Amino acid sequence: MEVQAVSPYEPLGLLARQKPQRPGLGSRPPVPPPQKRPSRRPRANLLLGFIIGAIFMGAASFLAVATQGGAWQPLPARWSTSEIGYLSDPDLAGYVSAGMQQWASASGLHPYPGGGDIQVVFGPLAPPILHGHQSAQANVSFYGDAISFCEVRVDREKWFALNEFGRQNVLTHELGHCLGLNHSDQPGVMMNPTFYGFSSDDAAGIAALYPRTSLPTPAPIPPTPTVVPVTTTVVDQPPLVFQPGPAPVIPTVAAGAARAQAVSTSVALAPPPAAAAQPPAPRPFAGELAAGWSYVVWTGNAVDSAACGCDAVLLLEGAAWRSWYASSPEFLNTLDSLVPGTAYWVFKQ
Repeated sequence: MEVQAVSPYEPLGLLARQKPQRPGLGSRPPVPPPQKRPSRRPRANLLLGFIIGAIFMGAASFLAVATQGGAWQPLPARWSTSEIGYLSDPDLAGYVSAGMQQWASASGLHPYPGGGDIQVVFGPLAPPILHGHQSAQANVSFYGDAISFCEVRVDREKWFALNEFGRQNVLTHELGHCLGLNHSDQPGVMMNPTFYGFSSDDAAGIAALYPRTSLPTPAPIPPTPTVVPVTTTVVDQPPLVFQPGPAPVIPTVAAGAARAQAVSTSVALAPPPAAAAQPPAPRPFAGELAAGWSYVVWTGNAVDSAACGCDAVLLLEGAAWRSWYASSPEFLNTLDSLVPGTAYWVFKQ
């Protein structure tokens, strides 16, 4: 089948329509040289899409979609680290996180880990298309013109032959494919098949797919009020004589009622994940949880968060949320244990 030359930054879905089966993108098959390097921006007359379903949410949640005009909605991008704990390189999760943050720094992406449809695993690669020196491939699955799943597969032997700089560039390059970028013909850029480093060309490509949104203009800061000094004049007064009165009576509260009152006071400030105006009253944890989000009070002993048998646990402490996700590695979870008498938001698929 004849393969047509395309723009280096046209979405991968355009290539999928020209090839019935698309292997990994670690290297590129020969294509006729383009007569003129076209614009990296998507064609405005096509409905473009990059869709990654979030496994954790269960329902049809999508991380990024494009409008008819080709402008992307900058929604969070999520990647899975559930399999990284079984790999022999403990630094792989850090390389993935740094690669996603590199693409986010030049675009409107807001990446975070936790059960998404971008996965990074060690495993055998597909037969090389152009040359045999490959250390990783991005295997992209399509649904129509949209990316529905992406797996970055790392060759174990060639991975450990790279230095730290080379490993980071390999993962950043393959994650660029997962985010919708094709190979670039510009030398010395990240998305070139013989990549070297992140450049302004890469930044322009990812920004075309995920433009930054304009932030609202902050309200002006009111001027500091002028402090007027106050002069106090003390006149002669008769001395005050302390007359002790009866000791105040301190009401007694049963232990169970005191705990219920404390729980009610603390959870009244915790909005549910859906940001409702007022949270519902928490119910005691009864062992079996219904599917979806539940607002419960942990009544057992202090245990690890995984003992709840759910997929996620959230707790509001002050103005910050602490979280535990079953699909995340332990070093990314900030909620280690469940405390008796504390109310939590829990999620179960």
